Amino acid sequence: PNAAACFMAEPSEEQIDLLFEDAAYHLSDKKNKEVKTIFTNTDGNFRSQMAEAVTKGEYSDELMNIELSKIPVAVIFGEEDKICFTDYLDKVPFQKWKNKTILIANSGHCSQLDQPIKLAEIINEFAHYCFK
Repeated sequence: PNAAACFMAEPSEEQIDLLFEDAAYHLSDKKNKEVKTIFTNTDGNFRSQMAEAVTKGEYSDELMNIELSKIPVAVIFGEEDKICFTDYLDKVPFQKWKNKTILIANSGHCSQLDQPIKLAEIINEFAHYCFK
């Protein structure tokens, strides 16, 4: 995957292009340009500090925190995700909503961009489950 730009203070235009080729599945040219503009307007220092924290191990074990909480979690990936392995949480012992990982068809890593209505429907269903 071409996720290096996520952790760089000043990624090149080519690195940003590669990131969004992998992150999004089928964005229009207009939406692709908008997303890249938003990305380049984020704080580059934050991105590089995030990488430094990960390198130093300065983060909490989110998977352990979820496992200890005993609260069901909606695990959702785009079926065409090129950034994450969509099955990497399958064997982690925490309670998954519907006892499975949910894959959204025709969607990459950024399901909120590729399939926003489908993602909203899933989140709505999960919220109703949580607050019943």
